[in-house]
Amino acid sequence: MGVERSRRKPLHVLFEQVLCLGLCQGVPVGYSRGKHGGRILGFDTEPSGYEKTILSDLQGAWQCLRQEVADNPGFHGWDRALFHIDEAMSWESVRNLRAMQRSLLLVRNILQQADHLPEGAAECLQAVSELMDETLEALASGEI
Repeated sequence: MGVERSRRKPLHVLFEQVLCLGLCQGVPVGYSRGKHGGRILGFDTEPSGYEKTILSDLQGAWQCLRQEVADNPGFHGWDRALFHIDEAMSWESVRNLRAMQRSLLLVRNILQQADHLPEGAAECLQAVSELMDETLEALASGEI
């Protein structure tokens, strides 16, 4: 039944030979024994540039708001606001922007009721609100 076990090359030796062959030819390759039946497969390459979208702006605004709240604890509701900001930045909310919008409403209500809200937090909250509106408009128009 094929080559005897003692005469076969170890898998790591074969992999090194295949990898060297691919790299020497300038082609990044990989080896998969799974569902592809031991075929040599090409690796996906990482893109060299990224298109900035409204979603990245929205994420950045949430991060700024979180930083402002975390850097200025002590005002009424800061800990609850931080919790809901983290919820808004979670994967579940990113996949469902309506859930993020609900979190934004909660955060806005908490921060507007705060005594001595830091000016930076108020500015970041305004930026998040504006970008949330823009993002929902872009989603409705099919831009994202």
